[in-house]
Amino acid sequence: EIAPDHVYARMTLGISNLLLGRPREALAEFQRDRSEVIRLVGTSLAQRALGDAVEEEKALATLLARFSETEPYEIAGVYAWRGDRDRAFGWLDRALAQRGGRGVSRLRIRWIKHDPLLANLHGDPRFDAVLRRMGLPTR
Repeated sequence: EIAPDHVYARMTLGISNLLLGRPREALAEFQRDRSEVIRLVGTSLAQRALGDAVEEEKALATLLARFSETEPYEIAGVYAWRGDRDRAFGWLDRALAQRGGRGVSRLRIRWIKHDPLLANLHGDPRFDAVLRRMGLPTR
């Protein structure tokens, strides 16, 4: 309500709704975001939670086709949310090589330790290795 047009407002509300088990509300927030990247990421995440594999894959395929060069961190988040650790870490490696990426990823990577989309990665030793490469303390 305070800043509905803030760059992260819709994304944050969408992720919050996902975490609260409200994927339909999450999808609505993501689809209202002005960033195509966030709309695609959010659609993939929400459609997975809704059990719509066709729409989930369609959003991910579009995300990969249009933004694989600029949004590696966001793509890593989608794969982590899906539980595909190997692909998630592959995209995190790309993000680190690009210093985050060139788009939304460039800003969001600094939240890596607290990003709920990456929670599935926290118990994996590769996550601590990523944090060390970034010069961040590990748990």
